[in-house]
Amino acid sequence: MSQIGADQPYITLNDGHKMPQIGLGTFLSKEPKELEDVIVAAIMDKGYRHFDCAWVYQNEDVVGKALKVCFDKGVKREDLFITTKCIPQMFHRIEDSLKESLQKLQLDYVDLFLVHACVPCMDYKTNTISGPALHEVWATFEKLQ
Repeated sequence: MSQIGADQPYITLNDGHKMPQIGLGTFLSKEPKELEDVIVAAIMDKGYRHFDCAWVYQNEDVVGKALKVCFDKGVKREDLFITTKCIPQMFHRIEDSLKESLQKLQLDYVDLFLVHACVPCMDYKTNTISGPALHEVWATFEKLQ
């Protein structure tokens, strides 16, 4: 397997992991087969190594299928950097959100798991905040590392 994408710029994170500076976002992808084909081509032909996903995009299963195609063609998991996110409505079950994403992505781990929006979950009908406090959300994220 050639080293397509090996020469792209990376950022070294605080924990020492390297994150490719150029990534492909999957937000607003409408056609599943088109997204799958784009991801496979991005990895195999264009050298993309960083993919930005999120539970709320509702396409992680398609991303997972595309990743599997690439793994079957010889791409190594450790050569890719996969990001996904947890939305405020899932702050009461962060670990479940991650597990659901991992299952859909067909992965054992993601490289970066983010708070999608660092705001409390707001009920606009009653003007009340629900769910855990943001410092509790952060503590849960740290435990998942």
